Amino acid sequence: MNKKIYLFLALELFVIYSFTQLSNQQSNEAVVFNKESPPKILMLSTQSCRYCKQARQFFKQHELPYTELDIETSDKNMQMFQLLGGRGTPLIVIEGQSLHGFDERSVRRAIKESNTVSP
Repeated sequence: MNKKIYLFLALELFVIYSFTQLSNQQSNEAVVFNKESPPKILMLSTQSCRYCKQARQFFKQHELPYTELDIETSDKNMQMFQLLGGRGTPLIVIEGQSLHGFDERSVRRAIKESNTVSP
């Protein structure tokens, strides 16, 4: 009986891991945005967060200007993080849309949607 439970749990963990790997795959597609008025991007982060590091690399790779605030080094930044409903890092805000964590597809979608908003 215990072996079946362990086997089921192992299988469930494998499925969850596989799904997260698929959802975190990076795309080589260029990020399209209006260079004259790029989206306003704010990232609340920590230095030790690996997802924050991935977000930094993504923004740099696509030459997206962003403002980064470290929540560990500033009480003001931590208060902002909490007011915005931060549950984990990074908390990325693109043109007012909050994204919890770094998911490339979600970031691309938010940037694309920001291009359709009139200034």
